[in-house]
Amino acid sequence: MKKTYFLIDKATIAKTLIRQELLPNYLTYGAYDAEKDGWEEFWDISIFNVLALPPKSKIFIIDPKYAPIFKLFGHKIILYNINSNHIIYRNTDNLVSIKSIYNSCDLILCVSKTQLKALKTLKLNKNVKIKVLPLGIDSKNFEYAKLRTMCAHIPKENYYLNVGLDAGNFTRFLNEIESMLPIMSYNRSNVLTYKNYVTKLVNCKALVLNRNPKVLYASDISGNTSVLEGLIAKKPVFINKQDWVDEIGSKNIHVYDDVKELNSMLVQSADVWVEEDLKHIEYSEYYSKLKRVLRSLR
Repeated sequence: MKKTYFLIDKATIAKTLIRQELLPNYLTYGAYDAEKDGWEEFWDISIFNVLALPPKSKIFIIDPKYAPIFKLFGHKIILYNINSNHIIYRNTDNLVSIKSIYNSCDLILCVSKTQLKALKTLKLNKNVKIKVLPLGIDSKNFEYAKLRTMCAHIPKENYYLNVGLDAGNFTRFLNEIESMLPIMSYNRSNVLTYKNYVTKLVNCKALVLNRNPKVLYASDISGNTSVLEGLIAKKPVFINKQDWVDEIGSKNIHVYDDVKELNSMLVQSADVWVEEDLKHIEYSEYYSKLKRVLRSLR
């Protein structure tokens, strides 16, 4: 059986950061664990590595611009589709080129159903398969953080947490929240290490987010990973309306229209956690489905 080659920018750096607990394994979309388990390869994208690939390999990428290049070498292309909505809707004058890029893929794995509509407007070739495979969160990291907190006798702090490295993260609304509790906010200007972030998350009262996916360079599903991490940490999540929220199917996500409604929700629901089955948002679920998909692709 042919291996799949995960080719992602700065793969070597990502592997080092994961080993140092500075980056979560799931943000390599299965690449790190697939290589560690010995059934696939996780490489940097470089001319050397492109030329080193065996003929007619299966290539997993997250940036569609590389698809035509790999196709020239006769490889099968699997695209983990993070940003097709932005790429398509912001390039309406160049859809012929955009269509040719996505037509170079053999399989497009969408993070969310909300990405299907834009892809359908391209009217891709019938041989391009499209599936939805949402990313999952590795709960082990959060269990370890809880154990570290217990063993070190760290008291739980009474604060709300706001996080986001995506360009769609909007923090100015925080000044309008009426709360006696402090709001700890971490973004591109004061980045936490992943280990410290998880510790902050498991010890907060609730996760409070606001996202604008229409901002330049925001991802199609800005805020999705943070929401899933909040749920895995068993924290109520408050977020403004996003098209993809209903797909998660959680009773612990509270969607607000404006800050006034958010203030009311925080009073009513910040202390409430509804027990529910979260298996479908676990990284192990994503990883097992990914393996099946990759092995079924001939």
